[in-house]
Amino acid sequence: MNLTLRQLKHLVVLSEEGHFGRAADRLGLSQPALSRSIKAAEDAYGVDLIDRRAAGAALTRTGEEAVRLARNLLQSAAHFDETLKAEAGGDAGTVYTGIAPLPAGVALAAICTRVLTTRPGVRFYTDVQPNAALAGHLIAATYDFLLCPPLALNSLHDFDVIPAGAIPFDMIVRSGHPLAKRRKLTMEEINAFPVIGAHTSAVGRQADFDPGTSFFGLGALNLTSDNYHVLAQVTEDTDAIWMSSRLAAKGGLRAGALTLLPTSGLQFPERVDLAIVTLRNASLSPATQAVIDDILDVIAGLTS
Repeated sequence: MNLTLRQLKHLVVLSEEGHFGRAADRLGLSQPALSRSIKAAEDAYGVDLIDRRAAGAALTRTGEEAVRLARNLLQSAAHFDETLKAEAGGDAGTVYTGIAPLPAGVALAAICTRVLTTRPGVRFYTDVQPNAALAGHLIAATYDFLLCPPLALNSLHDFDVIPAGAIPFDMIVRSGHPLAKRRKLTMEEINAFPVIGAHTSAVGRQADFDPGTSFFGLGALNLTSDNYHVLAQVTEDTDAIWMSSRLAAKGGLRAGALTLLPTSGLQFPERVDLAIVTLRNASLSPATQAVIDDILDVIAGLTS
């Protein structure tokens, strides 16, 4: 390109004012300096852009087309400038996040609300995936970061892990469940009822692993879903035992439709650690870092 953005602006302002003197004043230039700028633009392409008259300056037909294109270029340049400034401040950009089912069921709605209301210029795309699938997606750069239990990752040597707090892990049943009044339970008593929970690995006939196995020592789950509203409703309507968190069942617990079973003496953890996981030494965009900060604040608020 033979012209600078500054010269394009000179041409546009001159077309609007129709007079070298007024245009020069508006631009903060001397009239000779503006004349030289316009003449240099004409010489660069060997065309006349301005008809110079005693009463002022008028665009030639070529000048009219040049001004139309110049306005588009200046608008694009302004948008470019504003966008990069916004991205640098974390107020714009695109963020892709992979989230394990448990933190999604507990915190995803609150996280999305926080990002949407505080960072309207950020496009935030979330994907809930079984724990076992997350690491591969991160390595393939499908996501910018993960929100998951660190235990979901077979190896941490490729990743940087930022602790994101811990959430309680519970066995949840309907209030009238036969085990609801018990103070202590055995694995045999638990396994006498359907046990349900989120996917632990990919689902489908061609999956490498049964999506309901290896769930803290239980056998295969009777039902898996990454939809926590479905799991809560099934728990209210059946004798299923839902492996989840009280934070994902707050509505049913408050209403008295659901209750917690005791876990004392069992091999289930009382809490599940969560982490923000990125590729080791990855360079995160300001928007990504801002969203991570929001997520850490949201989880801290939910678990405090």
